Amino acid sequence: MTEMDMLRSAGTIEKFKRGQPVFLQYDTGNEMYVVLKGTFGVYINTFTGFTSRVTGINQGSFFGEMAVIDGSPRSAAVISEDEDAVVVKIGKDSFELLLKKAPNMTSAIMNTLRNRAVATSESVGKAGKTAPSLPPPLTREETANATNIMHYLTMLADNIRNMNDALFIEDGDTDDLNEVAALVKAEEENERREAEALKESKEAKTSDETEKQQKEPTIEGTTTQEEDDEDNLPDGVVRLLPKGYEPYNITDLKINTNNMREIKAVCPYCHKSIKIDVPIHGQLGDKEELLDGRIKYSNLNILLYTNAVCPNCKYCDTNMEFSIPRETLDPPKYDGIQFYSKEEFFRYDRSLNRTVDEAILSYYSNIECLKRVTNNPLRYANAWIRLYWLYSDMNSTDFAKDAAKNAFNYYSRYYENSSKTMSVDDQIKLNAILGEMSMVLGNNEKAFDYYTMIAVTGKGIKSDFISQCDERRKEIQSIL
Repeated sequence: MTEMDMLRSAGTIEKFKRGQPVFLQYDTGNEMYVVLKGTFGVYINTFTGFTSRVTGINQGSFFGEMAVIDGSPRSAAVISEDEDAVVVKIGKDSFELLLKKAPNMTSAIMNTLRNRAVATSESVGKAGKTAPSLPPPLTREETANATNIMHYLTMLADNIRNMNDALFIEDGDTDDLNEVAALVKAEEENERREAEALKESKEAKTSDETEKQQKEPTIEGTTTQEEDDEDNLPDGVVRLLPKGYEPYNITDLKINTNNMREIKAVCPYCHKSIKIDVPIHGQLGDKEELLDGRIKYSNLNILLYTNAVCPNCKYCDTNMEFSIPRETLDPPKYDGIQFYSKEEFFRYDRSLNRTVDEAILSYYSNIECLKRVTNNPLRYANAWIRLYWLYSDMNSTDFAKDAAKNAFNYYSRYYENSSKTMSVDDQIKLNAILGEMSMVLGNNEKAFDYYTMIAVTGKGIKSDFISQCDERRKEIQSIL
Protein backbone atom coordinates (compact mmCIF):
# COMPACT_ATOMS: atom_id res chain seq x y z
CA MET A 1 0.00 0.00 0.00
CA THR A 2 1.43 3.40 -1.01
CA GLU A 3 1.45 6.34 1.39
CA MET A 4 -1.28 8.04 -0.66
CA ASP A 5 -3.47 4.95 -0.37
CA MET A 6 -2.71 4.93 3.35
CA LEU A 7 -3.78 8.58 3.65
CA ARG A 8 -7.04 7.90 1.84
CA SER A 9 -7.86 4.97 4.09
CA ALA A 10 -6.85 6.83 7.27
CA GLY A 11 -9.06 9.85 6.70
CA THR A 12 -12.30 11.09 5.19
CA ILE A 13 -12.53 12.26 1.59
CA GLU A 14 -14.19 15.68 1.26
CA LYS A 15 -15.00 17.69 -1.88
CA PHE A 16 -15.24 21.48 -2.18
CA LYS A 17 -16.66 23.85 -4.78
CA ARG A 18 -14.91 27.06 -5.83
CA GLY A 19 -15.13 29.63 -3.05
CA GLN A 20 -16.20 27.10 -0.41
CA PRO A 21 -14.18 27.32 2.84
CA VAL A 22 -12.61 24.26 4.43
CA PHE A 23 -12.48 26.26 7.66
CA LEU A 24 -12.41 29.91 8.67
CA GLN A 25 -9.89 31.89 10.65
CA TYR A 26 -10.28 31.40 14.43
CA ASP A 27 -12.27 28.17 13.95
CA THR A 28 -11.43 25.36 16.34
CA GLY A 29 -10.57 21.88 15.13
CA ASN A 30 -8.17 18.99 15.53
CA GLU A 31 -7.85 17.76 11.94
CA MET A 32 -5.33 18.31 9.18
CA TYR A 33 -5.91 18.05 5.44
CA VAL A 34 -3.98 16.69 2.47
CA VAL A 35 -4.86 18.06 -0.99
CA LEU A 36 -5.68 15.27 -3.45
CA LYS A 37 -6.95 17.55 -6.23
CA GLY A 38 -7.17 21.26 -6.93
CA THR A 39 -5.81 24.41 -5.30
CA PHE A 40 -6.77 26.09 -2.03
CA GLY A 41 -6.08 29.68 -1.00
CA VAL A 42 -4.97 30.75 2.48
CA TYR A 43 -6.65 33.96 3.66
CA ILE A 44 -6.29 36.04 6.82
CA ASN A 45 -8.59 38.72 8.22
CA THR A 46 -6.98 42.15 8.40
CA PHE A 47 -7.76 44.71 11.08
CA THR A 48 -9.75 46.72 8.50
CA GLY A 49 -12.19 43.85 8.04
CA PHE A 50 -11.02 42.69 4.62
CA THR A 51 -9.50 39.31 3.90
CA SER A 52 -6.09 39.04 2.28
CA ARG A 53 -4.69 36.05 0.36
CA VAL A 54 -1.41 34.84 1.83
CA THR A 55 -0.51 31.85 -0.33
CA GLY A 56 -1.87 28.88 -2.25
CA ILE A 57 -1.84 25.15 -1.44
CA ASN A 58 -1.54 22.72 -4.33
CA GLN A 59 -2.07 19.01 -4.91
CA GLY A 60 0.06 16.83 -2.64
CA SER A 61 0.49 19.54 -0.01
CA PHE A 62 -1.12 19.63 3.42
CA PHE A 63 -2.54 22.24 5.79
CA GLY A 64 -4.07 22.49 9.28
CA GLU A 65 -1.23 20.54 10.89
CA MET A 66 -0.87 22.96 13.83
CA ALA A 67 -4.42 22.19 14.97
CA VAL A 68 -3.94 18.42 14.83
CA ILE A 69 -0.71 18.74 16.81
CA ASP A 70 -1.93 20.95 19.65
CA GLY A 71 -5.59 21.81 18.96
CA SER A 72 -4.88 25.52 18.44
CA PRO A 73 -7.46 27.73 16.65
CA ARG A 74 -7.04 28.14 12.91
CA SER A 75 -4.65 30.99 12.19
CA ALA A 76 -6.14 31.56 8.72
CA ALA A 77 -9.05 30.58 6.50
CA VAL A 78 -8.51 28.00 3.75
CA ILE A 79 -10.83 28.33 0.75
CA SER A 80 -11.19 26.20 -2.36
CA GLU A 81 -10.11 27.93 -5.58
CA ASP A 82 -11.20 25.15 -7.94
CA GLU A 83 -14.65 23.87 -8.80
CA ASP A 84 -13.94 20.25 -7.85
CA ALA A 85 -11.21 20.33 -5.21
CA VAL A 86 -10.67 17.23 -3.08
CA VAL A 87 -8.94 16.72 0.28
CA VAL A 88 -8.55 13.92 2.77
CA LYS A 89 -9.32 14.99 6.35
CA ILE A 90 -7.18 13.30 8.99
CA GLY A 91 -8.04 13.33 12.70
CA LYS A 92 -5.60 13.28 15.59
CA ASP A 93 -5.75 9.52 16.19
CA SER A 94 -5.15 8.70 12.53
CA PHE A 95 -2.41 11.34 12.39
CA GLU A 96 -0.44 9.71 15.21
CA LEU A 97 -0.88 6.34 13.50
CA LEU A 98 0.45 7.75 10.22
CA LEU A 99 3.54 9.05 12.00
CA LYS A 100 4.50 5.40 12.41
CA LYS A 101 3.66 4.23 8.90
CA ALA A 102 4.08 7.19 6.52
CA PRO A 103 7.72 8.32 6.73
CA ASN A 104 7.56 10.64 3.71
CA MET A 105 4.59 12.57 5.04
CA THR A 106 6.12 12.63 8.52
CA SER A 107 9.38 14.02 7.15
CA ALA A 108 7.50 16.67 5.13
CA ILE A 109 5.56 17.83 8.21
CA MET A 110 8.69 18.00 10.37
CA ASN A 111 10.58 19.95 7.69
CA THR A 112 7.66 22.32 7.15
CA LEU A 113 7.32 23.15 10.84
CA ARG A 114 11.07 23.45 11.35
CA ASN A 115 11.43 25.79 8.33
CA ARG A 116 8.52 27.85 9.63
CA ALA A 117 10.13 28.01 13.07
CA VAL A 118 13.46 29.11 11.57
CA ALA A 119 11.75 31.81 9.46
CA THR A 120 9.79 33.07 12.50
CA SER A 121 13.00 33.10 14.56
CA GLU A 122 14.65 35.27 11.90
CA SER A 123 11.68 37.67 11.99
CA VAL A 124 12.00 37.92 15.77
CA GLY A 125 15.71 38.69 15.37
CA LYS A 126 15.04 41.38 12.75
CA ALA A 127 12.57 42.97 15.16
CA GLY A 128 15.40 43.35 17.68
CA LYS A 129 14.09 40.68 20.01
CA THR A 130 15.67 37.49 21.33
CA ALA A 131 14.23 34.32 19.84
CA PRO A 132 14.08 31.13 21.93
CA SER A 133 16.39 28.27 20.96
CA LEU A 134 14.83 25.74 18.63
CA PRO A 135 14.92 22.05 19.55
CA PRO A 136 17.65 20.18 17.65
CA PRO A 137 16.52 18.01 14.71
CA LEU A 138 15.68 14.43 15.59
CA THR A 139 18.24 11.76 14.86
CA ARG A 140 17.40 8.89 12.53
CA GLU A 141 16.98 6.61 15.54
CA GLU A 142 14.60 9.05 17.23
CA THR A 143 12.39 9.35 14.14
CA ALA A 144 11.70 5.61 14.38
CA ASN A 145 9.51 6.34 17.41
CA ALA A 146 6.15 8.07 16.77
CA THR A 147 6.02 9.38 20.34
CA ASN A 148 9.36 11.17 19.84
CA ILE A 149 8.08 12.70 16.60
CA MET A 150 4.85 13.96 18.19
CA HIS A 151 6.79 15.47 21.09
CA TYR A 152 9.17 17.18 18.66
CA LEU A 153 6.30 18.58 16.56
CA THR A 154 4.59 19.87 19.69
CA MET A 155 7.76 21.71 20.77
CA LEU A 156 8.09 23.30 17.32
CA ALA A 157 4.45 24.36 17.36
CA ASP A 158 4.87 25.92 20.82
CA ASN A 159 7.98 27.78 19.68
CA ILE A 160 6.24 29.15 16.59
CA ARG A 161 3.27 30.38 18.60
CA ASN A 162 5.39 31.96 21.33
CA MET A 163 7.59 33.74 18.78
CA ASN A 164 4.57 35.03 16.87
CA ASP A 165 3.19 36.39 20.15
CA ALA A 166 6.57 37.98 20.92
CA LEU A 167 6.51 39.82 17.60
CA PHE A 168 3.36 41.67 18.72
CA ILE A 169 4.82 42.83 22.04
CA GLU A 170 7.03 45.83 22.68
CA ASP A 171 10.64 45.43 23.79
CA GLY A 172 10.91 44.42 27.40
CA ASP A 173 7.53 42.69 27.44
CA THR A 174 8.41 39.37 25.83
CA ASP A 175 8.02 37.57 29.16
CA ASP A 176 4.48 38.87 29.65
CA LEU A 177 2.59 36.74 27.14
CA ASN A 178 0.12 35.63 29.80
CA GLU A 179 -0.50 39.26 30.67
CA VAL A 180 -1.30 40.06 27.03
CA ALA A 181 -3.70 37.13 26.86
CA ALA A 182 -5.33 38.41 30.04
CA LEU A 183 -5.67 41.86 28.51
CA VAL A 184 -7.41 40.42 25.46
CA LYS A 185 -9.76 38.47 27.70
CA ALA A 186 -10.40 41.55 29.82
CA GLU A 187 -11.23 43.54 26.69
CA GLU A 188 -13.85 40.96 25.72
CA GLU A 189 -15.32 41.07 29.22
CA ASN A 190 -15.29 44.85 29.15
CA GLU A 191 -17.20 44.81 25.86
CA ARG A 192 -19.82 42.58 27.47
CA ARG A 193 -20.12 44.87 30.49
CA GLU A 194 -20.49 47.88 28.23
CA ALA A 195 -23.32 46.14 26.41
CA GLU A 196 -24.97 45.45 29.77
CA ALA A 197 -24.54 49.09 30.78
CA LEU A 198 -26.12 50.22 27.52
CA LYS A 199 -29.06 47.91 28.14
CA GLU A 200 -29.54 49.11 31.72
CA SER A 201 -29.33 52.72 30.56
CA LYS A 202 -32.11 52.17 28.05
CA GLU A 203 -34.33 50.39 30.56
CA ALA A 204 -33.89 53.28 32.99
CA LYS A 205 -35.16 55.93 30.54
CA THR A 206 -38.36 57.81 31.33
CA SER A 207 -40.15 60.70 29.69
CA ASP A 208 -38.13 63.05 31.89
CA GLU A 209 -35.86 65.25 29.75
CA THR A 210 -32.82 64.57 31.94
CA GLU A 211 -33.13 60.85 31.45
CA LYS A 212 -33.59 61.32 27.72
CA GLN A 213 -30.10 62.75 27.63
CA GLN A 214 -28.73 59.51 29.11
CA LYS A 215 -29.01 57.66 25.79
CA GLU A 216 -25.86 56.03 24.52
CA PRO A 217 -23.31 58.67 23.47
CA THR A 218 -23.77 60.12 20.02
CA ILE A 219 -20.93 59.60 17.60
CA GLU A 220 -19.03 62.81 16.90
CA GLY A 221 -19.60 64.14 13.41
CA THR A 222 -23.04 62.59 12.86
CA THR A 223 -26.50 63.87 13.53
CA THR A 224 -26.64 64.58 17.26
CA GLN A 225 -29.59 64.18 19.61
CA GLU A 226 -29.85 67.96 19.85
CA GLU A 227 -30.17 68.22 16.07
CA ASP A 228 -32.85 65.54 16.11
CA ASP A 229 -34.73 67.56 18.72
CA GLU A 230 -34.79 70.48 16.29
CA ASP A 231 -36.89 68.27 14.03
CA ASN A 232 -39.07 67.34 17.01
CA LEU A 233 -38.41 63.66 16.38
CA PRO A 234 -40.39 61.48 18.79
CA ASP A 235 -38.47 59.32 21.23
CA GLY A 236 -37.44 56.07 19.52
CA VAL A 237 -37.33 57.52 16.02
CA VAL A 238 -33.94 57.10 14.39
CA ARG A 239 -32.37 59.21 11.67
CA LEU A 240 -29.89 57.00 9.81
CA LEU A 241 -28.87 59.14 6.86
CA PRO A 242 -27.35 62.56 7.65
CA LYS A 243 -29.17 65.82 7.05
CA GLY A 244 -28.85 67.00 3.48
CA TYR A 245 -28.37 63.51 2.06
CA GLU A 246 -29.87 63.09 -1.40
CA PRO A 247 -29.99 59.73 -3.21
CA TYR A 248 -27.26 59.22 -5.79
CA ASN A 249 -29.35 56.69 -7.75
CA ILE A 250 -26.18 55.10 -9.11
CA THR A 251 -26.12 51.35 -9.58
CA ASP A 252 -22.77 49.62 -9.52
CA LEU A 253 -21.78 48.49 -13.01
CA LYS A 254 -19.34 45.77 -11.90
CA ILE A 255 -21.95 43.21 -10.98
CA ASN A 256 -21.20 39.60 -11.70
CA THR A 257 -22.98 36.99 -9.61
CA ASN A 258 -20.25 34.52 -10.54
CA ASN A 259 -17.97 36.47 -8.17
CA MET A 260 -20.30 35.94 -5.20
CA ARG A 261 -21.61 32.88 -3.43
CA GLU A 262 -24.27 32.30 -0.82
CA ILE A 263 -23.16 30.66 2.43
CA LYS A 264 -24.88 29.59 5.61
CA ALA A 265 -24.00 31.54 8.73
CA VAL A 266 -25.32 32.11 12.23
CA CYS A 267 -26.33 35.57 13.37
CA PRO A 268 -23.87 36.46 16.15
CA TYR A 269 -26.62 38.07 18.24
CA CYS A 270 -29.93 36.23 17.82
CA HIS A 271 -28.04 32.99 16.95
CA LYS A 272 -30.49 32.00 14.22
CA SER A 273 -29.37 30.41 10.97
CA ILE A 274 -29.14 32.82 8.03
CA LYS A 275 -27.71 33.00 4.52
CA ILE A 276 -25.33 35.72 3.41
CA ASP A 277 -23.55 36.56 0.17
CA VAL A 278 -19.76 36.60 0.26
CA PRO A 279 -17.14 37.27 -2.44
CA ILE A 280 -15.24 34.41 -4.05
CA HIS A 281 -11.75 35.76 -3.50
CA GLY A 282 -10.14 33.72 -6.21
CA GLN A 283 -12.35 35.43 -8.81
CA LEU A 284 -12.12 39.07 -7.75
CA GLY A 285 -9.38 39.90 -10.25
CA ASP A 286 -6.39 42.18 -9.82
CA LYS A 287 -5.95 43.62 -6.35
CA GLU A 288 -4.89 47.16 -5.47
CA GLU A 289 -4.13 48.21 -1.90
CA LEU A 290 -4.52 51.95 -1.22
CA LEU A 291 -2.92 54.00 1.55
CA ASP A 292 -6.30 54.84 3.09
CA GLY A 293 -6.89 51.13 3.78
CA ARG A 294 -9.13 50.41 0.85
CA ILE A 295 -8.77 47.19 -1.15
CA LYS A 296 -9.91 47.48 -4.78
CA TYR A 297 -10.50 44.59 -7.16
CA SER A 298 -10.84 44.74 -10.93
CA ASN A 299 -13.81 42.34 -11.17
CA LEU A 300 -16.04 43.50 -8.33
CA ASN A 301 -16.66 46.58 -6.22
CA ILE A 302 -16.42 44.61 -3.00
CA LEU A 303 -17.23 47.71 -0.95
CA LEU A 304 -20.90 47.42 -1.94
CA TYR A 305 -21.15 43.90 -0.54
CA THR A 306 -19.22 44.17 2.72
CA ASN A 307 -22.26 44.25 4.99
CA ALA A 308 -24.94 41.65 5.67
CA VAL A 309 -28.24 41.81 7.53
CA CYS A 310 -29.99 39.21 9.66
CA PRO A 311 -33.60 38.87 8.43
CA ASN A 312 -34.68 37.76 11.91
CA CYS A 313 -33.40 40.45 14.31
CA LYS A 314 -32.36 42.96 11.58
CA TYR A 315 -28.82 43.13 12.96
CA CYS A 316 -26.43 44.59 10.36
CA ASP A 317 -22.67 44.00 10.35
CA THR A 318 -19.80 42.97 8.11
CA ASN A 319 -19.71 39.50 6.61
CA MET A 320 -16.55 38.83 8.64
CA GLU A 321 -18.34 39.57 11.93
CA PHE A 322 -21.19 37.26 10.94
CA SER A 323 -18.66 34.41 10.90
CA ILE A 324 -17.71 34.98 14.57
CA PRO A 325 -20.41 33.75 16.98
CA ARG A 326 -20.57 35.71 20.22
CA GLU A 327 -22.91 35.98 23.16
CA THR A 328 -25.10 38.97 23.87
CA LEU A 329 -27.41 39.94 26.67
CA ASP A 330 -30.26 40.74 24.34
CA PRO A 331 -30.59 40.76 20.53
CA PRO A 332 -30.84 44.30 19.13
CA LYS A 333 -34.54 45.22 18.97
CA TYR A 334 -34.15 46.61 15.47
CA ASP A 335 -37.67 45.67 14.42
CA GLY A 336 -39.07 48.09 16.98
CA ILE A 337 -37.18 51.13 15.69
CA GLN A 338 -39.07 53.74 13.71
CA PHE A 339 -37.18 55.54 10.98
CA TYR A 340 -37.18 59.21 10.13
CA SER A 341 -38.64 58.52 6.71
CA LYS A 342 -39.84 55.52 4.71
CA GLU A 343 -36.85 55.94 2.40
CA GLU A 344 -34.59 55.08 5.35
CA PHE A 345 -36.38 51.83 6.17
CA PHE A 346 -33.82 49.08 6.30
CA ARG A 347 -34.37 46.74 3.38
CA TYR A 348 -32.09 44.73 1.15
CA ASP A 349 -32.47 43.30 -2.29
CA ARG A 350 -30.18 40.27 -2.19
CA SER A 351 -30.24 39.71 -5.95
CA LEU A 352 -26.84 41.45 -5.93
CA ASN A 353 -27.94 44.61 -7.71
CA ARG A 354 -26.86 46.74 -4.78
CA THR A 355 -26.75 50.49 -5.37
CA VAL A 356 -24.41 53.04 -3.82
CA ASP A 357 -27.36 54.34 -1.76
CA GLU A 358 -28.08 50.88 -0.35
CA ALA A 359 -24.42 50.45 0.55
CA ILE A 360 -24.24 53.84 2.31
CA LEU A 361 -27.46 53.06 4.20
CA SER A 362 -26.03 49.69 5.29
CA TYR A 363 -23.00 51.32 6.95
CA TYR A 364 -25.15 53.81 8.86
CA SER A 365 -27.37 50.88 9.89
CA ASN A 366 -24.25 49.01 10.97
CA ILE A 367 -23.26 51.95 13.19
CA GLU A 368 -26.77 52.14 14.66
CA CYS A 369 -26.60 48.43 15.51
CA LEU A 370 -23.13 48.75 17.03
CA LYS A 371 -24.44 51.48 19.35
CA ARG A 372 -26.70 48.82 20.86
CA VAL A 373 -24.13 46.09 21.39
CA THR A 374 -20.56 47.40 21.76
CA ASN A 375 -18.19 50.33 22.25
CA ASN A 376 -15.33 48.60 20.38
CA PRO A 377 -13.64 51.49 18.51
CA LEU A 378 -12.26 49.31 15.70
CA ARG A 379 -15.69 48.16 14.60
CA TYR A 380 -16.95 51.75 14.49
CA ALA A 381 -13.79 52.84 12.65
CA ASN A 382 -14.23 50.18 9.95
CA ALA A 383 -17.80 51.33 9.29
CA TRP A 384 -16.83 55.00 9.08
CA ILE A 385 -13.84 54.42 6.81
CA ARG A 386 -16.11 52.65 4.32
CA LEU A 387 -18.48 55.61 4.34
CA TYR A 388 -15.49 57.82 3.64
CA TRP A 389 -14.52 55.67 0.64
CA LEU A 390 -18.06 55.71 -0.75
CA TYR A 391 -18.50 59.46 -0.30
CA SER A 392 -15.08 60.04 -1.87
CA ASP A 393 -16.15 57.98 -4.88
CA MET A 394 -19.25 60.20 -5.15
CA ASN A 395 -17.17 63.40 -4.76
CA SER A 396 -19.29 64.37 -1.73
CA THR A 397 -16.63 66.41 0.07
CA ASP A 398 -18.56 67.42 3.21
CA PHE A 399 -19.92 63.96 3.93
CA ALA A 400 -16.50 62.46 3.17
CA LYS A 401 -14.81 64.80 5.67
CA ASP A 402 -17.39 63.98 8.33
CA ALA A 403 -16.79 60.24 7.82
CA ALA A 404 -13.00 60.80 7.79
CA LYS A 405 -13.17 62.65 11.11
CA ASN A 406 -15.06 59.80 12.75
CA ALA A 407 -12.76 57.17 11.23
CA PHE A 408 -9.70 59.08 12.45
CA ASN A 409 -11.08 59.40 15.98
CA TYR A 410 -11.99 55.73 16.32
CA TYR A 411 -8.82 54.39 14.69
CA SER A 412 -6.78 56.63 17.00
CA ARG A 413 -8.58 55.25 20.04
CA TYR A 414 -8.05 51.70 18.80
CA TYR A 415 -4.33 52.37 18.20
CA GLU A 416 -3.87 53.78 21.70
CA ASN A 417 -5.35 50.64 23.27
CA SER A 418 -3.94 47.99 20.91
CA SER A 419 -0.50 49.07 19.68
CA LYS A 420 1.19 46.53 21.97
CA THR A 421 -0.55 43.58 20.37
CA MET A 422 -0.48 44.72 16.74
CA SER A 423 1.86 43.26 14.15
CA VAL A 424 4.38 45.55 12.47
CA ASP A 425 2.43 45.26 9.20
CA ASP A 426 -0.82 46.36 10.87
CA GLN A 427 0.91 49.24 12.63
CA ILE A 428 2.25 50.47 9.30
CA LYS A 429 -1.12 50.22 7.57
CA LEU A 430 -2.98 51.86 10.43
CA ASN A 431 -0.50 54.75 10.51
CA ALA A 432 -1.05 55.18 6.77
CA ILE A 433 -4.83 55.37 7.28
CA LEU A 434 -4.38 57.93 10.06
CA GLY A 435 -2.03 59.90 7.83
CA GLU A 436 -4.49 59.90 4.93
CA MET A 437 -7.39 60.94 7.16
CA SER A 438 -5.23 63.75 8.59
CA MET A 439 -4.65 65.05 5.07
CA VAL A 440 -8.37 64.91 4.27
CA LEU A 441 -9.01 66.96 7.42
CA GLY A 442 -6.36 69.52 6.43
CA ASN A 443 -3.71 68.63 9.01
CA ASN A 444 -0.64 67.93 6.87
CA GLU A 445 1.74 68.32 9.83
CA LYS A 446 0.07 65.45 11.65
CA ALA A 447 -0.02 63.42 8.44
CA PHE A 448 3.75 63.91 8.07
CA ASP A 449 4.25 62.65 11.64
CA TYR A 450 2.32 59.45 10.87
CA TYR A 451 4.31 58.77 7.70
CA THR A 452 7.55 59.47 9.57
CA MET A 453 6.50 56.80 12.09
CA ILE A 454 6.05 54.40 9.16
CA ALA A 455 9.56 55.19 7.93
CA VAL A 456 10.92 54.26 11.36
CA THR A 457 8.73 51.18 11.92
CA GLY A 458 9.24 49.87 8.39
CA LYS A 459 12.99 50.48 8.24
CA GLY A 460 14.62 47.62 6.37
CA ILE A 461 11.30 46.29 5.02
CA LYS A 462 11.04 46.24 1.24
CA SER A 463 7.53 46.27 -0.20
CA ASP A 464 5.42 48.25 -2.65
CA PHE A 465 3.30 49.55 0.22
CA ILE A 466 6.35 50.90 2.10
CA SER A 467 7.51 52.55 -1.12
CA GLN A 468 4.11 54.24 -1.51
CA CYS A 469 4.31 55.47 2.08
CA ASP A 470 7.79 56.90 1.49
CA GLU A 471 6.59 58.74 -1.61
CA ARG A 472 3.64 60.15 0.32
CA ARG A 473 5.94 61.35 3.11
CA LYS A 474 8.12 63.20 0.59
CA GLU A 475 5.04 64.67 -1.05
CA ILE A 476 3.73 66.01 2.27
CA GLN A 477 7.16 67.33 3.23
CA SER A 478 7.32 69.33 0.02
CA ILE A 479 4.13 71.25 0.86
CA LEU A 480 4.84 71.93 4.54
